[in-house]
Amino acid sequence: MSKHFKRVLITVTTLVVIVVTVLTILTSNWLRDVVKRKVETRLHEATGARIEIGELKFNPFILQVTMRDLALHGNEESGEPALFTAKNAVFRVRPLTLVRRNLGLSRLDLTGCELNIHSGRDGSTNLPGPAPDSPADANALDGVLDLSIGRLTIIQAAVTFNSERIPLEVNARNVAMQMQRKLPRGYMGTLSSSDLRAKSRSVSLPESSLTSRF
Repeated sequence: MSKHFKRVLITVTTLVVIVVTVLTILTSNWLRDVVKRKVETRLHEATGARIEIGELKFNPFILQVTMRDLALHGNEESGEPALFTAKNAVFRVRPLTLVRRNLGLSRLDLTGCELNIHSGRDGSTNLPGPAPDSPADANALDGVLDLSIGRLTIIQAAVTFNSERIPLEVNARNVAMQMQRKLPRGYMGTLSSSDLRAKSRSVSLPESSLTSRF
């Protein structure tokens, strides 16, 4: 066996081992658990809600995350419905997001989701407010979320406000949200979208654009 052939064989063998190792890591339960913890942490930091994810799948080759039985718990009492639930949530991350601070999604699809908001006579709500991990300065502003979504689809959804349930379906493109938390509790930010279409019961809103502050 010539020295040249040996070098080629060693090189090929090394590359095969590296590829197999990388593929094993990318498809492992370990990486899935890492991604799940990261998603839970980011959602909690952005909303202050307690996060539950029934099942999470991660496709590293297209940077797609699929979640089932997602729940965000606010200040609801025991036995009351969670602030937000979704039977299925699928989002695909833009590659540049991995090296930037903002979160860019090429798509976000929500199926079978429910948003439950209720308010008491004293003005209290079940909204959780920001996660309590910053100094308690009521005038302080802290960046929370810089989100862009290429395509947003929401189907089989409903919004419930004080037991008034409103079915809702939404399709939108170029969604952008910038949100800051105003301590000790509260948010402020902007929301915009182009090619927005919404439907509730038998009423369909015409295609429009949206720019809003909150």
